[in-house]
Amino acid sequence: MTLIERHTGNLGYWGLALALFAIGTMPAVAQNPAIRVDNNGDVGFGTNTPDDGDTLAERFIEVKDANDARVVVDSGDGPGRFGEFMFQRGNSNTWSFGNENSRFYIFNYDRNAYDISINRATGNVILSGTCTDGGGAGGCDGVFESDYNLPSIEEHAASMWANKHLPAIGPTPDGDRISFSLQQRHFGVLNELEKAHIYIEQLHKRVKDLRGSLESERARNDELEQRLARLENVMLVLTAEN
Repeated sequence: MTLIERHTGNLGYWGLALALFAIGTMPAVAQNPAIRVDNNGDVGFGTNTPDDGDTLAERFIEVKDANDARVVVDSGDGPGRFGEFMFQRGNSNTWSFGNENSRFYIFNYDRNAYDISINRATGNVILSGTCTDGGGAGGCDGVFESDYNLPSIEEHAASMWANKHLPAIGPTPDGDRISFSLQQRHFGVLNELEKAHIYIEQLHKRVKDLRGSLESERARNDELEQRLARLENVMLVLTAEN
């Protein structure tokens, strides 16, 4: 049990409090204690040795059971009720997470806003900031380097139709629950998008070159038509003279 400092005149009070505490938390025979507070101030539920195993100066609360263990926060029934876990630093609120009406949330007191909220009925997740795991670009911008092995439009299309997915993204089977890295999927999409823009530029140059060739052919045809018209006029004159 915790060491309780004995103050003069309060010995009887503390003795009574300890007795009531011991009776109230006394477990059934052959079971771990319902509540255990060790000399370090660590609190255990269902364990005699609440300890997180590190050497940090902290208070540790452990809930332990031979089967399942859980901590329940019941805010009662009714609109507007919520249950919450609060984190503080220097008596100032920093973070809290809990349940309010039909959503789970993480609240940021520095911004006085919900950083994440999950709708209980739909499972929809709302993030108030930028989602990132701090990873690298995964070879995305490398497509612009001269040594990048960029497949031709025809090669890319052949792979896409043969495998039924974009090469850099990978398959997404319809109706299947799959696990994938958001980072890898995101950078795969960027890789395909950047390649698509390169292909767009290549096609644009082809169209521009074809348009230039077409204009040249039109100018050449106009010139030939003019020469033909002059020849026809000469032939008409010669025919008339004869």
